[in-house]
Amino acid sequence: MAKNTILENILPHNKKKQRADKIILKANEKSQKIIAKAVQKANQILMQANLFHKNIRDLVKQQLEATVVKSADLYQKELNQALGKSLEEFRNIVNTEFTNSQKILLEGVEQERGKLKEELKEYKKARIAEIDKKLHEEVEKIAWRIIGEALPAVQKERLIIEALEQARKNAVFDEI
Repeated sequence: MAKNTILENILPHNKKKQRADKIILKANEKSQKIIAKAVQKANQILMQANLFHKNIRDLVKQQLEATVVKSADLYQKELNQALGKSLEEFRNIVNTEFTNSQKILLEGVEQERGKLKEELKEYKKARIAEIDKKLHEEVEKIAWRIIGEALPAVQKERLIIEALEQARKNAVFDEI
């Protein structure tokens, strides 16, 4: 088996994979022992069978084949169980990782959305201030043209401020 890196030993899904690999390895070792015992037993039976008649040898051979088949079936069963456990653990890991990734992604999207909202507010505020300034300048120019020199500057300024306040109350700037 290849040498594991430190990162592979730390990550939980690698530990689960290692555990699954160990289960498979143990199942394989057990089956090899079972098969070795079966072969050993078969050899013993064959040696004893040489003493008996041909019919008895055939019967022993059939028993040996049945033992080997049983051993192979047992090995296959244990291997399938180990693979099933390993596959289920892997599915759980993938589902957990997918869910965690989804949460992280959604959190990032929400953070960016909040930042954009705040930036939009600031932009709106700056834009309204700019429009206010330009509007104030234009109103002042118009007022000077209309009123001219007839009113004192203080009274003209008061009239302009009142006009701007009235425009705000009438929500003129909310549409911007």
